[in-house]
Amino acid sequence: DTNIKIEKDALWYIIQNSEDRYGLFENEINKVLSIGGFEVGLKEIKNILSVKISEDFYKLFFCILKKNNELINSYNSVINTVGDVYKLLQVSKFCLEIILKSQNVSELNNNIPKYMFREKNNFIFIFNKLNKNKKGVLIGLVFKTELLIRKNNNQFFEIGNRFLLNIKKNISGLSV
Repeated sequence: DTNIKIEKDALWYIIQNSEDRYGLFENEINKVLSIGGFEVGLKEIKNILSVKISEDFYKLFFCILKKNNELINSYNSVINTVGDVYKLLQVSKFCLEIILKSQNVSELNNNIPKYMFREKNNFIFIFNKLNKNKKGVLIGLVFKTELLIRKNNNQFFEIGNRFLLNIKKNISGLSV
C-alpha cells in the first residue's frame, strides 16, 4: 500500500516529461512510487525522473516572440531529427493548451506551472494577442503539422520550421 501525495506542479511535470510508451511510463511511475509515503514536490520529481524533453524545446517555442532570424537560428540548432519535431509539437500543444483553456489573465496565471514561471510574461503576451479566430487557427496548425509529418516525415525539418513561422504569424498578425 503506497500512500503518496504529489503536488499539482509535480504531477504536470510527470505527465509532460514522461515517455509515451507504456512500459517506459510505467517505469517512471514506479520510480515515483518507490519514494514512499510522503508528499512529493517538483524538486524531488525532477531528481528521480528521466526527463524526455529538454528546456531547449520550450525556449524554441517561445522564440516565436522574437525576430524571424532568431527563430530560424534557434530552430536550426535544436531540430535534428523527426523526433525533435514531435517533441516541439508536444511542447507547443502543452503551452498552447495552457493559454487556450484560460478565460482571463488571472486564470492563465493559475494555469501556468510554477516550474515555468520564467515564461509567465511570454504566456501573457501570447494570451493577449489571441482572439477566438486565432485560437482556432493555432489548433488547426498543430493538427495539420502532425498530419504532414506523418505523411512526409522525410521533410520534417521544413515542416517544423514552417509550423513555428505560421504560429508566429498568427500570434503577431505579421507576415513571415
